[in-house]
Amino acid sequence: MTVALSGIGGDELFGGYPRYLGMRVAARYAALPVAMRAWIAARAESLSDGSGSRNTLGRLKRFLLDGNRPSMSNISVGRRFNQLDGMDHCWPRDCVRPSPIARRSAISGVFFDQWPSDEPADRAMGVDLQSYLPDDLLRMGDRMSMAHSLELRVPFCDHHLLAFACSLPAATRLQGWKLKGFMRSALRDLLPRSIVSGPKRGFMLPLGRWLREDLREMSRDLLSDEAIRRRGYVNPSYVQWLLAEHQSGRRNFTDQILCAHGVGTVASAGSAACFYPDDGVGAA
Repeated sequence: MTVALSGIGGDELFGGYPRYLGMRVAARYAALPVAMRAWIAARAESLSDGSGSRNTLGRLKRFLLDGNRPSMSNISVGRRFNQLDGMDHCWPRDCVRPSPIARRSAISGVFFDQWPSDEPADRAMGVDLQSYLPDDLLRMGDRMSMAHSLELRVPFCDHHLLAFACSLPAATRLQGWKLKGFMRSALRDLLPRSIVSGPKRGFMLPLGRWLREDLREMSRDLLSDEAIRRRGYVNPSYVQWLLAEHQSGRRNFTDQILCAHGVGTVASAGSAACFYPDDGVGAA
C-alpha cells in the first residue's frame, strides 16, 4: 500500500472531541453562583483522578475543580497546553519560566478571543484548527507517513470543505449533545449504521499504567534529582512528588510527568515544551 486516507481534521471541523461538549456544559455551569461552584470544587478534591483510556471520573473531577475559571482557562486546561503552567511551586526560585510555555498560552488566548463566534465550543474548535491541527496532528501524520514512504492524504483538510464547515453556524456543526452530529446526519445514507452510530475511537495509549510499571525505572532515571537540577527548569522536589503520587496510584499525573521531562529537555533548546495527549486522557 502506497497511499492512505486519514480522518485528520474531522474532529476539529465537526465537533468530534468531548472537550467541546465540556465547553458547552461549562458555559451553563458558569451561571451557578460563585459560592456554589467553589463549594462543589472543594468537595471534588476527594474524588479519584481515575484511570484508563476514557477516564470519565478524571474528566469530571478536573471539570469541577476548574469550574470557577473563565472559558479560555477551561480550554487551556482541557487541551493540556501547559501542564505545568500556573503551578508556581514547580519552578525554582531563581528560574525564569521558559518563554515558549507562556508564548503558547498567549497565542491560544488570542485565537480563542478572535474567533468570530459567541459559542465557547465553536471558539474551542477555532483554537484547535489554528494550533492543534497544524502544529501536532498534521505534523505527526506527515512525519510518520514519510518515515515509511507512505503518501498520506487528508480529505477533511481540503480548503473547500474547510471553508464550507466554517461557514456553518456552531449549532449546526455541533448539534445538541452528540459528537459530530452534523457529519453523522449528512452521512447517514452513505455509510453503514454501525459506523455512523458508532462511538468515537481515539488512539488510546495506557501511558499512566506504563509510567507505573513498564516505564517506571526509565521515568525515574530521566527525572532524577540530578537530571532535573542539571537542566534547572523545574523544581526537583515537585517532580519527585509527582512521581511518588503517580506511582502509588493515588493520583494520575501522566501529563504533568511528561511535561516535566519536556520542559527540561526541550525548553533548553528554545522550543515549545508541550505535549498533546490523546483526547481520551484530556479533560472535558
